[in-house]
Amino acid sequence: MAGTQTITAELFGDVYQIRADWADAGSNIYRAGPDDDFELQWEATGFQVADFAHRPAAAMRHELEQSVRAGGDDPEDFAAEIASALE
Repeated sequence: MAGTQTITAELFGDVYQIRADWADAGSNIYRAGPDDDFELQWEATGFQVADFAHRPAAAMRHELEQSVRAGGDDPEDFAAEIASALE
């Protein structure tokens, strides 16, 4: 993936990574996560760079909010923590 940039954030001790070619509107965004053997694997998020107006921080915010939702919580309750993770 030429021109690909990886973005990293940490929230509640967990490390999140997404990557894409942020200059290419049609570039798929991928997230990193461990597989069953704890090897880092990249998987498509189902979103493209254009979905976040070429803004990596907006894509990462979405990823963090999705993670909070998956844990059964409301991202608005953790807005300060999410904002801090994006700094």
